[in-house]
Amino acid sequence: MKQLLGAKATPTLVRLARAQNGAAVKEFVLRALTDRKGELSGVPTSMFVQALKDLNPRVRAQAAISLGRLGRERQQESAEAVAVAIALIPLTADPDPIVAHAAVNSLVELRAVEACLNGIRKTSTPKAALGALRVLRRLHDERTVNGLEAELRASRNGRGRVANDVRQAIITALIRLYHREGEWKGSWWGTRPDTTGPYFKRVKWQQTPAVEKILRREIERASGNANANADGNEDALRSIMTQMDQHRVTFDNLPPRAAAIVKAFTDKREAEKKRRKKEKAKAKLQAPKQQKKGRVIGNMKLEEIVSAATRLKGDPQRGGKIFQQSGCIACHTISPNDSPRGPYLGDIAARYSRKELIESIVRPSASIAQGFAAYTFQTRQGKTYLGFIVREAGDEVEIADIAGNTTVIRQQDITARSKLNMSMMPGGLLNNRPPEELASVL
Repeated sequence: MKQLLGAKATPTLVRLARAQNGAAVKEFVLRALTDRKGELSGVPTSMFVQALKDLNPRVRAQAAISLGRLGRERQQESAEAVAVAIALIPLTADPDPIVAHAAVNSLVELRAVEACLNGIRKTSTPKAALGALRVLRRLHDERTVNGLEAELRASRNGRGRVANDVRQAIITALIRLYHREGEWKGSWWGTRPDTTGPYFKRVKWQQTPAVEKILRREIERASGNANANADGNEDALRSIMTQMDQHRVTFDNLPPRAAAIVKAFTDKREAEKKRRKKEKAKAKLQAPKQQKKGRVIGNMKLEEIVSAATRLKGDPQRGGKIFQQSGCIACHTISPNDSPRGPYLGDIAARYSRKELIESIVRPSASIAQGFAAYTFQTRQGKTYLGFIVREAGDEVEIADIAGNTTVIRQQDITARSKLNMSMMPGGLLNNRPPEELASVL
């Protein structure tokens, strides 16, 4: 009806949405009413606000989405928009995650700064306060920063009703607001984007100095600095520094206790790099030194290797040892909990046939997994780097070499970048082994 009649269908759709026997189609009617932003005239907001209390979560979700669309096209600062925002805030704590997500997105569309700040102060449940903060951390606005600072001050002075977990969420929101997303210039995206988030290209904005001032004050207090009039709180300090590390927010001249936590994070990452190098070195030492006599993969044609390795059963325990000895562990991960390096092999058998896996091992450059092609990078400093991209952000790219060592290159230093038609995985890793051992690896 909406597609055929356009705006002329609005009165009929409104009656259908309000009809007692229209419950079965209410979700679809609400969607149709706000489907086209150029045809929102005459669509009553009150009907969607009422639908936020519907027992059907699909109706609640659609009502929240529609209110965001209506608010985007109408005056966001109007009394109606404020009333809509107040009605949406409780849904940010809806037991259905899709409803909660839709409510948060719509409040962002409405830029409901004041309503969400009010939600922190006056909401009857901490969950709704946390939901309001999920909105505020996406609203880069001076009012947001000032309002969150006021809430922190009020909680310290014994005023307000901010619970401890809400207070930590306020600090986390401010940490997220330290950066904003940079302007897209059409050249960021790759097959291995930076997923540390929440921004692809982090840039500072007008309120960054104000946010830094607030965060430094909170760090001083949690560190027990006498000038901050606080005894210190180790759990609070660790929470702040963990969130800063995850959001890639760094400060100089931190208090000793805070600096020690940052150092521990750095040491942990360095220890992981050293562990990978050690595994690689150990694998080389354990690898067979001499080529075995008889029928080995290096002396066979691909068709013969495929035929033999698919026919043989193999020994999984022996295959695990060969995986270590051949150095595969240096570039590949087999557990979803491991930091990503080369292609993940945990579910590889479900994604590729046995024949494809054999060819990838014996002839790695014949078929390269998406995102793992080798690249060369030339820099302004006259250096050349070779590796596959581990992570790419708007301001830097991280690559890994054949030994699993990683290097971070600033985007502004790159003068040339070329993709190579070859795999970083060397061929012939199993050339001195019989097909029975290849079958064991599989």
